[in-house]
Amino acid sequence: MSAPPTLERRIRRAVEWGDYVRGAGLRLNDAIGYREWLHFCFTREDLDVLVNFSLSDDTRPAAGPDAERARLVCIVRGEGWDGDVDEFDAAEVRVRRGSVDLRFGESSVRYDGEAIRVVVRCKRRPIAIDLTLSPVTVPSIINDMVLSDGLPAHWFLVPRLLASGSITVDGRRIAVENVAAYHDHNWGYFRWGRDFAWVWGYGHPVTPDATWSITFGRQTNRAGGVDFVRGLAMWKDARQWRLFDTRDVELREEGLLRSAETLTLPRSMALLVPGRPGGVPAKLRGRASARGEVVEFEFRAEHVSRILLPNDDDLGLTVINEVSGEVMLGGVVHGERVEGRGRAIVEFLGA
Repeated sequence: MSAPPTLERRIRRAVEWGDYVRGAGLRLNDAIGYREWLHFCFTREDLDVLVNFSLSDDTRPAAGPDAERARLVCIVRGEGWDGDVDEFDAAEVRVRRGSVDLRFGESSVRYDGEAIRVVVRCKRRPIAIDLTLSPVTVPSIINDMVLSDGLPAHWFLVPRLLASGSITVDGRRIAVENVAAYHDHNWGYFRWGRDFAWVWGYGHPVTPDATWSITFGRQTNRAGGVDFVRGLAMWKDARQWRLFDTRDVELREEGLLRSAETLTLPRSMALLVPGRPGGVPAKLRGRASARGEVVEFEFRAEHVSRILLPNDDDLGLTVINEVSGEVMLGGVVHGERVEGRGRAIVEFLGA
């Protein structure tokens, strides 16, 4: 898949102008709870990789004014699961606001104007990642989402990149070459444990004459009984092809995933939620229809890892399940028949 030179320049410029690290800056009404993270992931049949660099207000009682917490989440599934959550002291953190350039200890993210270089060196686990991710689709941005307290959050996403490089786990090197990947960047205000949950995912189905990228999601109350927002976006090759909004989209979960093996992070909190992940569906079906166009997809869950987050205002936990599997896509968009399959990752928060 290649784009015309003018479109390639547009993609590179959009990443430069939209993916930069913001920081809390001038706070909105003296609000606390600012969070910002850069998220990277991809999946193929024999490999799942998830990397998340995050900065957030340090709201612990002993923290000083304007103190931040820097964390790195790394998850790899190869022959088995491995990963960790690392936290960094202020002296280990360097962030260039206004650019895509940050370093947490020996791990870093940097954009050179053409590709994003992601380097990970876990502190306590034998994991090393060195990937170059080249964006090949026009990015998108969603502003002013409200999750809690009436304060805004924002979402910049690159639905398809090509990842190349290497991943080393416990001395075993895994080569990666032009694997379809996903990246997003979130920033804004919300507090874990408030009355919200979500199902979100991306997929990379392929047809004989095109590569497709899709993202989809549903934001609900914490119990999952009330939908606030739903959406499905599609890209054909490098260009955004179709966007369906809340009124157009239905999502339906079926069955339960019975995963024999999983990874729960942080490891120190795994005993708080023992056993297999609960509430993760075996299948997720989606349907979008508007003005005579209909698109349907089916996600079949295969592997799951989970991240535990302490709630901000009580002693509870927020559970994020990261689920990889196969996605099948079908329908008619702009008069064109779409039938394809590929890999996908779906995130269930609150499941």
